[in-house]
Amino acid sequence: MLVAICAPALVAAQAPIEDVTPPTITMPMTGSYSTSSVVIDVSFSDQSNIIQSSMVMTVNGVDVTSSFTYAQQHACAPHTTCNYTATASGMIHLAAGANTFHVEICDT
Repeated sequence: MLVAICAPALVAAQAPIEDVTPPTITMPMTGSYSTSSVVIDVSFSDQSNIIQSSMVMTVNGVDVTSSFTYAQQHACAPHTTCNYTATASGMIHLAAGANTFHVEICDT
């Protein structure tokens, strides 16, 4: 790509883009399981950034965050709008009957 620039040019400073939309969390996990150990894949996306250290995952109120591996898929430059994505994968152990899997993560 060829770009022509005419001088002199003035560049105005841009204000940072404010991120007011929370991250999207996707978990394809529903239904019944015939085993007590289940591998869970969680996807995160956001318009600016995701804070890995804010990730919390619980099963029936018990913290299982350390059972998950976090992987950044696509990062964004600071104060820009793009589609930041990440995944977390791990194994959880289910009790007999109904179980609750809860995920939290924050963005900037």
